[in-house]
Formats: sequence, structure tokens, C-alpha cells
Amino acid sequence: MSEAPVRFKTDRAVYFESHLKLAALAMGGAMLVLWLAGNPNVWIGAAAGLGAIALRGWYLRAQDLSAVWELRDGLLTGPGVGSRRRQRNEQGQREHAQRGQREQRGGRAQADRQPPDREHGP
Repeated sequence: MSEAPVRFKTDRAVYFESHLKLAALAMGGAMLVLWLAGNPNVWIGAAAGLGAIALRGWYLRAQDLSAVWELRDGLLTGPGVGSRRRQRNEQGQREHAQRGQREQRGGRAQADRQPPDREHGP
């Protein structure tokens, strides 16, 4: 018998703290790239890294902070986890069916056969 799932929302403080750390890494990385490229204005990398992560945080804030995670039977699931797995399974089933159809027609599918390009030929 499975236990009742434990549900919890994303913590706002952790969200902003992780973005501060990510911004520091982006700033340092951008400055390093500019320094290695020989750019005398290395400080621009700090502004670009900070701006990029601030824009990302602002754009994804509503979506990330509204996420609900669930812990059930030792398995942690979150937003999109089940849908991605389902999409991979459906794609694999479609590819398998297409291979079977090609084999039934005796080789390559008609769509795979294309006449040679005569515009660029000899």
C-alpha cells in the first residue's frame, strides 16, 4: 500500500538565491571569455552576465514559483517530468510503426526515395 504523497511548492528565497549564484557564475564566465579574447573592456562581461540571468529570472519567475512537486514512494516528480517521459514513449512507438511499414513495403519508404537534383548535375 502506498503512502499519501507529500506535496510542496517552490521556495521563493531558494529561487532568488540560486539565481544570484547563477548570475555570479555567468558574470565571471563572460568576463573570462572577454579577457581570453583580448578585449580591454572586460567589465562588459559582468554587466552582460548579470543582465542575462536577471532577464531569465524575471521571465520564468511565475512559471517556476507556481510549480508543485510531489514525493510518493521515494519518487520525486515535478512539473513536466511525466509529460516528457510520455512524449518519448509516444515518439518511440511512432518510429517503430514507421519502420514496420517500410519493411512491409519491401525496403525504403517511398518518401525516402528522391530523384537526383538535376539543376546542379553535369
